[in-house]
Amino acid sequence: IRPATYAFDTLTQRSLDAADVLILQDVSMGDGGAMGRVRNHLLQGKPVLAFLGPALDRAGMNAVEWMPATAAGVKTYDAPQRLRPAHVSLATADVAGSGASEAVFGVFEDGTWDEGGAPGVYTAYDLRPRPNAVVIARLSDGTPFVVSGDVAGGRLIVVNSPGAGTEWSDLAIQTA
Repeated sequence: IRPATYAFDTLTQRSLDAADVLILQDVSMGDGGAMGRVRNHLLQGKPVLAFLGPALDRAGMNAVEWMPATAAGVKTYDAPQRLRPAHVSLATADVAGSGASEAVFGVFEDGTWDEGGAPGVYTAYDLRPRPNAVVIARLSDGTPFVVSGDVAGGRLIVVNSPGAGTEWSDLAIQTA
């Protein structure tokens, strides 16, 4: 669901039964009915990938207890922060997530992430992972960038960037 294509409340008006994966790009997450449909998708054992952006209603997202993270505020960086897989991070909180991040980022050699080839992020939410969440990737300042959580059989992955566009990051135009 992209706000430029569909309103977030479209989730309450269309059937999601045929959707294998639900991808949310820069939606508010403030509509309780729409978030209920997202949860129903997860309850069917299906994944959801949510890209956060400026349209996010932080209070709405934070009120959803099954979200893998909460958003405390917005950070803007003078120099871009680089994306780093959590298995390269020195944060002890990421030890539990090392297997998952190896599976996602294991094809890259560790030095790749230190050479400036990783995507740069200019704006991000100050994400706070919930207790059972797994941090898959962080920014170079330690801010969680990709956070995953299991929701009753489904997997919800939150990406701390809108995905498309270059206002918040160059993720969409980087090859790493």
